[in-house]
Amino acid sequence: MHCEQYAVIALASLSMSSPVSLKGLLKLSKLKAKSLLNNVNANLGPQKESTSLIWVSVLGALCLIAGLTFRAGVALLPPGIFQETFLLGLSALFLSVAILTRRGQSLRRYWEIPFAFFVFTIAGAADTIFLHGFIDNVLHETSSTNNPLASTVLGTVLAQLVSTLSIVIPIILLTMASGNDLSSIFIDKARIRRGLVVSIISFLGFYVFTGLGLAQGLFPNNGITLSRFIALTPALLVLVLSNGIREELWFRGIFLKKYGKFLRPLPSNMLAAIIFTSFHIQVQYTRSLLPFLGITLILGLWLGYLMQRSGNIVAPGIFHAGSDIPIYLAFCRTLRHDATLHRMQPPSDPCRLFRSAKKPFHEYLSQARKDGIGKPKIETPSSVRARSWRNCRVQSRIQSVIRRRFSLMFQVAFAL
Repeated sequence: MHCEQYAVIALASLSMSSPVSLKGLLKLSKLKAKSLLNNVNANLGPQKESTSLIWVSVLGALCLIAGLTFRAGVALLPPGIFQETFLLGLSALFLSVAILTRRGQSLRRYWEIPFAFFVFTIAGAADTIFLHGFIDNVLHETSSTNNPLASTVLGTVLAQLVSTLSIVIPIILLTMASGNDLSSIFIDKARIRRGLVVSIISFLGFYVFTGLGLAQGLFPNNGITLSRFIALTPALLVLVLSNGIREELWFRGIFLKKYGKFLRPLPSNMLAAIIFTSFHIQVQYTRSLLPFLGITLILGLWLGYLMQRSGNIVAPGIFHAGSDIPIYLAFCRTLRHDATLHRMQPPSDPCRLFRSAKKPFHEYLSQARKDGIGKPKIETPSSVRARSWRNCRVQSRIQSVIRRRFSLMFQVAFAL
């Protein structure tokens, strides 16, 4: 009590003697109180986001299950109405969880995680719907195990661009609709130069490595020559750059900052890399699947680290594009340059083709339908053989007439 009385007397004497000093003292006390409150809020912030080890493990397991559920549905269900229905239903489930989480008080800070999986699933569903519709109804081309996109170089490029836009546009629109800015998914103009030099040098290194044929041990390309590789370079650039940006935004851009709310950078990066690797389990373009999956996991960790350090999607997207060059070269090993020219080009010797053919007639009809020639007329094998014989006789007569006229022209020319 004596100390408080002495302090009151000292403060009263100070105010009577110097009012300016009292104002300065009050201003100083306000500044100290404000800084103290800021420190308290800063200390309380991590405590709100801090969770126990068990709860962190549960959240990580739920995120892993959500990502693998999407992957399992795409792998097990055939492309079509069943797969599209499953993806749309799964996206509705994630959206419902996000809405319920946001309305709750205890789990409100985690609502962006199920919303990120909703965005991830709806983008994948849009990719499946638009890509298959574009290939079947616009390109009229068929995919294969060697190339899951199309059967020509131009068709593959167009299909890849449609796939990229089908994923990137929904992610951007839904992110903006949720109230977040684009920097939350690592689209930031201010940090676009970070890590760019390393990514460009790595991209050129991957290009040279593939051009020298050093990647054929893991990604066979049927011995594509250097001239063919250079001719395919413009198409490869479009393919790998669009796919690099597409997958980095889809697998890491919409997740890493959401994972950072309850995980450290390394565990969040590992979680995204595992889901990214699971989407490469059923690939057909490599000879050694297990070493490829190990390389994919390490690559996913490095790309996540590069994205976290640079704060932008451009640097990991370019690095990812460089690593995809040997994969897309393996896709392009059996592609035709132009399907229209291929369909219009007649065989060099139709007579020899019919004479050496040993396939049943129904196989010719199915091949004609696949080549897009049109609906052929139903004919019997005897009529086909008769027509081919007539064509051979006509062709032999034309060739004999041409040879006689050319010989006569040469005789006249030499006589003159």
